[in-house]
Amino acid sequence: MDILGQILSVTFLVTFIRSVVPLLLTGLGGLFSERSGVVNIALDGLIIFGALAGAVVTLSTENQLGNLAPWLGWLAGALVGGLIAWIHAVLSIKYRADQVISGTAINLLALGVPPVILQVLYNTSNESPKVQHPLPLWGIGDFKFSPPVYFAFLVVAVVWYVMYRTPYGLRLRATGEQPGAAASMGVNVQRMRYSAVILSGILAGSAGVFLSIG
Repeated sequence: MDILGQILSVTFLVTFIRSVVPLLLTGLGGLFSERSGVVNIALDGLIIFGALAGAVVTLSTENQLGNLAPWLGWLAGALVGGLIAWIHAVLSIKYRADQVISGTAINLLALGVPPVILQVLYNTSNESPKVQHPLPLWGIGDFKFSPPVYFAFLVVAVVWYVMYRTPYGLRLRATGEQPGAAASMGVNVQRMRYSAVILSGILAGSAGVFLSIG
């Protein structure tokens, strides 16, 4: 009973919900990429780049923008994640590079580039200074979460609807399963794959933002 009580405790539930968020956002992003037929093992690297961008932009603007700074940081983290994913898409789709090698290269860059940037900006290669204006907490009582938590669970429903109830989702699934047949029906296979990989980067970047300023 003691173990069951600990599992059902408010603290455990809140911690569990928060822990799920980065995995959920990243997994949903990976779903888009995989469904389009592009293997994206660079998700870990995209998380790190998103976290870095979110923290750096927030720290750079919080003196001027105050509570608006973390929202700008979230946007920056998502955009950087999308940009890095676009690079992976170009290498994989346009130049037909090995998708696993391209993703691995991005993950390796994510291990080396952030420490250099942190060293230049903050004279430390381990972590950035703590932001003074993190994303706000919304909720009641102990159940208070930052906006990315609500965003993550909302995205679950949105992704399901987009994937199985919209023409875009149908074309995306056809692109990944039968690209030749999809192309014969007028679907721009390359465009669908680019959009899917970039979406995966945006969601993975948002997961990183949650880890750094959420």
